[in-house]
Amino acid sequence: MNMIGAQTWQPQVTALGWALIHFIWQGTFVASLLAGVLRMLRGASSNVRYAATCAALLLMLMAPPGTITAIRLSASGNAANGLSPVSAAQSESQPLTVEIEPAINTAQTANLTASPRPWFSIRSENIAPLLPWMIVLWLLGVVCFSLRLIGGWLYTRRLQHCGTSPLEERRLQALHRLCSQLRVTRPVRLLQSAMVKVPMVVGWLRPVILLPASALTGLTAQQLEAIIAHELAHIRRHDYLINLLQAAVETLLFYHPAVWWVSRQIRQEREHCCDDLAVAV
Repeated sequence: MNMIGAQTWQPQVTALGWALIHFIWQGTFVASLLAGVLRMLRGASSNVRYAATCAALLLMLMAPPGTITAIRLSASGNAANGLSPVSAAQSESQPLTVEIEPAINTAQTANLTASPRPWFSIRSENIAPLLPWMIVLWLLGVVCFSLRLIGGWLYTRRLQHCGTSPLEERRLQALHRLCSQLRVTRPVRLLQSAMVKVPMVVGWLRPVILLPASALTGLTAQQLEAIIAHELAHIRRHDYLINLLQAAVETLLFYHPAVWWVSRQIRQEREHCCDDLAVAV
């Protein structure tokens, strides 16, 4: 039973290991392509640039499953092209054609066997035994980044209830007016927080805008409304869901620097998009 289980899991482990290796050049290619696209879209709107960065991140997420599928299809094709039991029996029923061979053919076969194999075949054989260890290290990294993600989620949940206080009525009236202008239909709460240093949105179904105390004392009413409009733009654009997708890709493909660069570009273009919406109102 153990041998059958090992034979069942070995192709899957091999496919996953090679998919992680191939993503090194795949992620680099996608990031390079995005850099060229962003250079061409330098004068385009922030929404177009944001769509390009999100498409690049989606390509990175789809690359490993696509590679695993291609490897499995290739393995299935090689197995289908192998010698069937019927043809093997037919070849064994003709011993004379196999046993009687010229001596020169035997020498040529020995020379071919002793000749060096292609460099890519040798490298593949050297890497194959290391694939299980690479997958173990990858799983450890995924677990660590998953714990980091869960810790961040718990911290944001704590921010909603610790050190917060409601704002005065005139601030809430400005919030309702901006919600109407930005067509934000979900109920949004506006709270002052002693634990945050920059304005932020927490939550998705029942979003909460947290404003630091410094924003209420050091800014004018118009500047404060611009900040609230910027945070409402995040809610209207459903940026919380895209941020979850980013966190998932960063957790699964944490080992490639190109993933972090693309994710940083997404955050920059997202802020530009929200700035444009805030300016519009």
